[in-house]
Amino acid sequence: MKWFKHETDAHTNLKLQCVIDTHGAEAFGFYWICVELVGLQGENFRLKSEKNWKNYLKKFSGLSIEKIETLLTFFSDTKLIDKKALFKGILYIPKLEERQDEYTKKVRRVSGHSPDNIPLEENRRDKKRIEENRRDKKRIEETAIDSPKSQALKFFSNLTTQEEVLNNLLIAKSNVPEEWLRKEINKFVNYWTEPNKSGTKQKWELEKTFEISRRLAKWLNNSQEWNKGRSPTEITSRMAQV
Repeated sequence: MKWFKHETDAHTNLKLQCVIDTHGAEAFGFYWICVELVGLQGENFRLKSEKNWKNYLKKFSGLSIEKIETLLTFFSDTKLIDKKALFKGILYIPKLEERQDEYTKKVRRVSGHSPDNIPLEENRRDKKRIEENRRDKKRIEETAIDSPKSQALKFFSNLTTQEEVLNNLLIAKSNVPEEWLRKEINKFVNYWTEPNKSGTKQKWELEKTFEISRRLAKWLNNSQEWNKGRSPTEITSRMAQV
């Protein structure tokens, strides 16, 4: 590939904005080095491990291997490069197909593509890019550090976070037995982390919205209603029988 298209507003792409916000302009420049390298040395928009492309990136960028690994992992998480390919040691940038020069495009054209319908094809790709940006924006909003989804993921996947929640609740609910509260939190976690039939998602991920503080408060209130009239000692005693 002799050249590729680089729009002047590329930096406004949501994925690349996320790169800049998280790792700075250095990471933005490093991404385009990856694109250039794949365009120059790659085949089918891929660079295989035997081409030793990571060492080339290290030499060309001046970054450490550790930094390069961190950036590549981030690029794969934001879908700027292919995650499965990276796991196999391959640098694959699917989007490069849309940025290839006209000569390369004609050489690689598939049935139905010709110079006459290239504008139509680019229009289709523009629409696809807009839709992908919309999905990216939604994903970034959902995975923001303070988003309900991010908080729920942290709670269900981190025992330390669960312990912190327990301690905070013990302070707020000083008359509630720790044993009862701990068991209710464990039941809450076990219930909502049950996987679906395909094993791809947990029960809480299937909910349209999921805010830990509200869900847990409702769970505990419902449990306390069920145990209404019993003393903390009776509740603890009953728990021992379950």
